[in-house]
Amino acid sequence: MISVGNTQRSYRVYRPQGITAAAPLVMVFHGYTWNAARTEDTFGWNKVADAQRFIVLYPEGLNQGFNAGGCCGISSDTHVDDVSAALAMVDDVAKTIALDTDRLFVTGFSNGGAMTYRMACETDRFAAFGPVAGGLVVDCKDGKPASILHLHGLADTDVPVVGDSRIWRTPVDQVLADWRTRDDCAAPGAPTTSGTSHRVTATCAAGREVGLITIDGLRHAWPTAADGLDATSTLWAFFAKHPRGH
Repeated sequence: MISVGNTQRSYRVYRPQGITAAAPLVMVFHGYTWNAARTEDTFGWNKVADAQRFIVLYPEGLNQGFNAGGCCGISSDTHVDDVSAALAMVDDVAKTIALDTDRLFVTGFSNGGAMTYRMACETDRFAAFGPVAGGLVVDCKDGKPASILHLHGLADTDVPVVGDSRIWRTPVDQVLADWRTRDDCAAPGAPTTSGTSHRVTATCAAGREVGLITIDGLRHAWPTAADGLDATSTLWAFFAKHPRGH
């Protein structure tokens, strides 16, 4: 438990046994109405962390949500400063665990995916971002160059990949086009297909990448191997290639 402003905030952290050197960290934001414990139990990050030797940080949203801008719930309605809270959580972890500050990464699902974008737009401490089934709902004019890999089900009607007229007004393709401009990217390459998943990648200045993976038939869910793509291992492989400045 830490104090951020006048609010007590909590998080869960997973540290594989035997880590002694400065380690990478992946921050995983839960979806709206979820919590940190359910996310830790569901998405398989701890298993990948054991194999690849990194720390996993699971922030706990207030009232089961995060203020990603125009979403979601009470946290958004009352303008909770979840960006500052998330940064404070990383600082708190760093008091007891040595972190590789060039290998700090962010991902999240749904509301957590939108929060991932907000962190990309409003902070400069993280090397790469992996939003899943979430959209951009903040003004990103101050966003810094960073690698992005977005994952989304094509049958998602809660957060449509093409956007909607309510919260998710900007289609994912437009969000990533804007990010390619920010990252000074070449035009995206031809799509590649593996089973039900389709990947488009643009290579960018300083070794960065901006990519999109869509999954046929997948509704509003974190992709697993049963869906034709394991999001957790896919995102870690992407993060591992993109430390700060790459």
